[in-house]
Amino acid sequence: MPWFIDEDYPMQAFERGWEGTTIFELTVDTNGRPIACTIDKSSGHGVLDERTCEIAMKRARFSSALDSKGAPVYGVYRSRLNWAIDPDLWAQSEVGPDFEVSVNQLPQGESTPVSVKYAVMVDATGATVDCQAISTGYGETLGPLGCAKLKQDYRRAVALPSGGPVSAVRTAWITFAQ
Repeated sequence: MPWFIDEDYPMQAFERGWEGTTIFELTVDTNGRPIACTIDKSSGHGVLDERTCEIAMKRARFSSALDSKGAPVYGVYRSRLNWAIDPDLWAQSEVGPDFEVSVNQLPQGESTPVSVKYAVMVDATGATVDCQAISTGYGETLGPLGCAKLKQDYRRAVALPSGGPVSAVRTAWITFAQ
């Protein structure tokens, strides 16, 4: 079931023709339930941003994120919602890339930039402590290169609504180009 449906568009925003893109993050507990929603980039209309979080908190459900030993940990899910009056333009999508990396050679047969999604374990300070390519097809060739970049430059702490920072699994995207 999709999280967002046509009837979710706030009437005030629809009547005034308000549109925009909301980028948001859900902090997910060890049972796969959202416990917090934050806006990373506003649509420009508070009513659209608030509605994004309201719906995502109510409808989103996940499998538990797991650490490298298979134990449940907190997770962070990032997404983008394009609020548009035209229903063909209204869509939820992934957020990225987080980094663009130049390489001497792309995988065989590729001539355009390649995007790889990673599961990144961050500690309570936000530093990357573990990383794994989760996109299909390029994990063996580009996985280690992307993980090295993430361990060097990716720093995104996760704080619980009730207090301090925690270790968590986040996703990150890297686009590789020649």
